[in-house]
Amino acid sequence: MLARFAVLAFLLAALFAAALPSGAAAAVSGDARPVIACMQMGGEAGQARAADQAEAAQRAQERMLAALAPLAVSINREYIYLPCLAFDATPESLASFQSAVADVSIANDTLTFQNLAESTATIGSPAAWSNGMTGAGQTIAILDTGVDASHPFLAGKVVAQACFSNANGRGAGRSLCPAGAGSSSAAGAGLNCQIEGCSHGTHVAGIAAGHAAGSVSFSGVAPDATLIAVQVFTRFDTNCSSAPAPCVAAYTSDQLAALEYVYGLRSQFSIAAVNMSLGGSVYTSTCDSDARKSAIDLLRSVNIATVVSAGNQGSGTGLSAPACISSAISVGSTGDGGYNSPSDKISTFSNSAPFLRLLAPGQSIQSSVPGGYAVMSGTSMAAPHVAGAWALLKSQKPSATVSEVLAALASTGAPITDARNNVTTPRIQVDVAAAALIGVPRASADARATDEGHTGAHELIFTVSLSAASQQPVSLHYLTVDGTATAGSDYAPVRGTLTIPAGATSGSVTVPVQGDRTYEDDEQFTLHLSDPSGVVLENSDPAATIRNDDAVPEIVIDDTQIVGRRAKFSLHLSNPSSLPVFIDYATAGAAQDEFSTLTFAPGTTAQTLVLNADPSAFSPLQNSIMVTLLGATNATIVRDKAYARLLEDTAPPAPEQNNLLFVPVAQGF
Repeated sequence: MLARFAVLAFLLAALFAAALPSGAAAAVSGDARPVIACMQMGGEAGQARAADQAEAAQRAQERMLAALAPLAVSINREYIYLPCLAFDATPESLASFQSAVADVSIANDTLTFQNLAESTATIGSPAAWSNGMTGAGQTIAILDTGVDASHPFLAGKVVAQACFSNANGRGAGRSLCPAGAGSSSAAGAGLNCQIEGCSHGTHVAGIAAGHAAGSVSFSGVAPDATLIAVQVFTRFDTNCSSAPAPCVAAYTSDQLAALEYVYGLRSQFSIAAVNMSLGGSVYTSTCDSDARKSAIDLLRSVNIATVVSAGNQGSGTGLSAPACISSAISVGSTGDGGYNSPSDKISTFSNSAPFLRLLAPGQSIQSSVPGGYAVMSGTSMAAPHVAGAWALLKSQKPSATVSEVLAALASTGAPITDARNNVTTPRIQVDVAAAALIGVPRASADARATDEGHTGAHELIFTVSLSAASQQPVSLHYLTVDGTATAGSDYAPVRGTLTIPAGATSGSVTVPVQGDRTYEDDEQFTLHLSDPSGVVLENSDPAATIRNDDAVPEIVIDDTQIVGRRAKFSLHLSNPSSLPVFIDYATAGAAQDEFSTLTFAPGTTAQTLVLNADPSAFSPLQNSIMVTLLGATNATIVRDKAYARLLEDTAPPAPEQNNLLFVPVAQGF
């Protein structure tokens, strides 16, 4: 399993490095674009048994390939179980293809990546950094395939290195230590090995403690921590299972030697944690008979945590060894919080069990690899998030025990429930955990609501509360951000710095809200809090709701008179509305019958309805036009009928004459 996972990690790195130099998508030549075509196979594949699915998909692909053959397109990928093809196509070739193949759907072959900046934000690292927690003074040991110490992301970070490989010469593989030795702590001993799968350790190290010069957001979890690089893998030229040879795997005896090596450095460095992103068989209960427990317990006795990836077999009942050891800190994977990678769901590949300790982002994580950067996924990527978090917390409280740090992370983490087993496990939130561990107060501000009011301005007050009083002043920046409410018309924008004095437990921010008489929906804005000093933010964007307290407008229609051939009816709203008002009406009497709708634009309160009289409809008993209001949207009808009448001394309007010229005919001709 280790060999397969290491090779998979390498292949992912190579794929993304080749496809995305410097993080950008490679361009397709000309005006061709990458697309994916999938056939709707209906009964053919929809009802196919699993054993027949591949055959049905192949038949669909053959049909599409036949249609594409004369178009000279470039095929990017064929599939085994999906009736799909990936290819580059111009608009013309795509149109020809679609006309030739029925029941086919086309989608752009887009690239979606979530990187380290997103995953560190998900666990609250930036908030911790702003409070001075960067891992300075702490060291993380990486037991893996070695670390590229010359990588710019890891420059100057490796303070010690060693190699333990091929069971000290008694194994069946080939040592990856310098000069083929079974172990070494000479210069360069902890460098990354040079075959497939050996980029893994550099990627893991970058997640834990990478630091991009000049970048605020793209850093590992503990950007100021240092590293101990220990290479524990062995090369195998045969027996690589499904992985291509050569491959790498790690002997338990070499891991034990590496753990012992780290323990021997405890007086030389302040070691916060050991990271082991590796695993073997899955156990459905703790595996304390594993030989590595003795070394993990030894490290724990001197307050060094051993953080281990839970494994990628997708089990909902067990963890791989050595994560199943009860004294290890086992870590499962969630998404990183980017697009299509939700941080509130456990990754499908991640092992999970009732005895899983913590969760962290492990899906689509960008980090360093020899020669550049790459995206990888796995619980191997989740574990170093926790190892880095351990360094952040220990940098603030070096005396903290493993149990104390674990309790802080577990008690403050976001609870994530695995749908496979209904087990809830905390996803780490390092900034809040720091507050719990070292007593930094937590700041929170609740959502607020107020009635709008009809005139003038009144105050809406946000209260920022501390979980406990601080012995020194704390501060944070604030500013208002529009939602459906608009600064300047609905409320007065504010920005500034809130300082809560030492010994106090709360402060406030006041926002003036502007009243009016316009009927409208409730409106919202937020108060954005940032840059906390001496305090940890629990929620940075409390919302404010301005409740509408203006009445629904009432609609009135007035009687009028017929002047000439026209009647002008006036309609009035009792108060303006921010919503359009629609009035359905009907006419009757000395006018042509009609049914129609009159509209009040937002903000308007008056409208005129002009109707033409029909002279042929007038009679001694009929000398008026009637308008009936049938219904209203966003308004209430108070008077639903109005009349336009002729004055008693005014004759009905005469029918219009045509404009023909009448010439008398002379008599006698």
